[in-house]
Amino acid sequence: MNKKLAKAVQELPVPVAKKTRRYGFEFYRDNFRRMTVLALGLVGLDIVLVVAMFLVYASFPSRDLYATTRNGLLVKLKQFDNVDQVKASRAAKAAVKVESANP
Repeated sequence: MNKKLAKAVQELPVPVAKKTRRYGFEFYRDNFRRMTVLALGLVGLDIVLVVAMFLVYASFPSRDLYATTRNGLLVKLKQFDNVDQVKASRAAKAAVKVESANP
């Protein structure tokens, strides 16, 4: 008694792939969100870099300025930021010269 077993499920035919129309705007339509996130990420990176440049500039130490005398000794110089500081320094030097000339 060999009986052939009936198949419980019939095999479905494989659907034929539907041809899609190709337009020129698939890139923009399909990738808009990805490109928007990428653009916002790059803008955020720009902001971070500008803030980092400002922090480096703001925390940069002042330069130490030196000069040498004729006999080779080092003399530390002052750096002036505006004209008023230069005038005050010249006035102080002139006052010291006057005091040292008149004992």
